Amino acid sequence: LDDVQDRIVRAVRGALSAIPLGASNMDGYCGGAGLWGPFQPPPTVDFTPCFEDTVIMMVPAAFLLFVALVRWLQTRHMPPVLRGSGGGGGGGGELSVLYMLKMFTVIAAASGALVDLGQGLHQWHENHASVAQYQLVTPAVLFVAACVAGLWQVRSHVRGERTSDLLTLYFLLDLLASIAKVRTLTPPIRAAGSVGDE
Repeated sequence: LDDVQDRIVRAVRGALSAIPLGASNMDGYCGGAGLWGPFQPPPTVDFTPCFEDTVIMMVPAAFLLFVALVRWLQTRHMPPVLRGSGGGGGGGGELSVLYMLKMFTVIAAASGALVDLGQGLHQWHENHASVAQYQLVTPAVLFVAACVAGLWQVRSHVRGERTSDLLTLYFLLDLLASIAKVRTLTPPIRAAGSVGDE
């Protein structure tokens, strides 16, 4: 099983090594040479933190910001959707479980991004050299994306519109990106715990 896994790892690395990623141009942004990756040193297949925050975490945010702008331009002059009390989906004042769940997700995402941004700014204030640019840019963009998602959700609710499936897709993409980040952070956390136990 280990031999098969090693072959898969080598195959994945070999396939992606042919893709020009501009690593030399990203050294300053990532805080040092070789930190762009996209992969950490063997034998793992985990992405580097810089590549993960810059590409994987930013893709859902960029998707949301683009779609939200297009959606706003399309609907800015449209009147609200009026629904009767007996219509499906309820009126604009009703709070559905799905709406509350999505708003809770938005608040949690915005809070997490704001905490990361605050920590990065604090470290940057203490020592500029200890903080890479991506550690400030990524949480700022994620915070803006979460706020846009919340405003979009509230606007749809107030206007009595059905929530866009694209907003649901954003939550799904953000969840998948967060799972990938947790997977990357797990080995360092375990290593730090084992050192502390000794």
